[in-house]
Amino acid sequence: MTLPGDRLQKLILELEDMETVIRPDPIPGAFEALSELKKHYRLAVISDAIYSPGRALRELLNGINLLDIFEVFIFSDEMGFSKPDPRVFTTAAEKLGVPIENMIHIGDRDHNDVKGPQQLGARAVLFTATRDRDKNMTTADAICERYADLPGIIARLDGARSS
Repeated sequence: MTLPGDRLQKLILELEDMETVIRPDPIPGAFEALSELKKHYRLAVISDAIYSPGRALRELLNGINLLDIFEVFIFSDEMGFSKPDPRVFTTAAEKLGVPIENMIHIGDRDHNDVKGPQQLGARAVLFTATRDRDKNMTTADAICERYADLPGIIARLDGARSS
């Protein structure tokens, strides 16, 4: 099926903005955990934009008061590559001004979010609060089941690197 250009563009925008119109609920404890982490670390968002592009994801984060917690944003639609491409993680490290070995990436997919950064020497936390399919086969440095646990997990991993 083909659509005239103007109707196709309208459909694309509706799909892109879907999550800004019908907003998902934040995961419980997200704001508190990320606010605590911001006191000690520089934070970035690395996201494979599937339907919602970086523009819409920034709007979504702003609407739930999380946008200002992050200093750097790496969205696949803006960068032209997605996780686990090494450029995603090296670009984040460069923009944050930290060595890749000092980064800890948090995500919910073992292949993209754990193995991707680990292949560069970064550490990774598998976040399972919303998706736990990879939990039994992960190579993650830690598993986080709820946001409330995340600051402690990051502190432990950070302390392990320092020792």
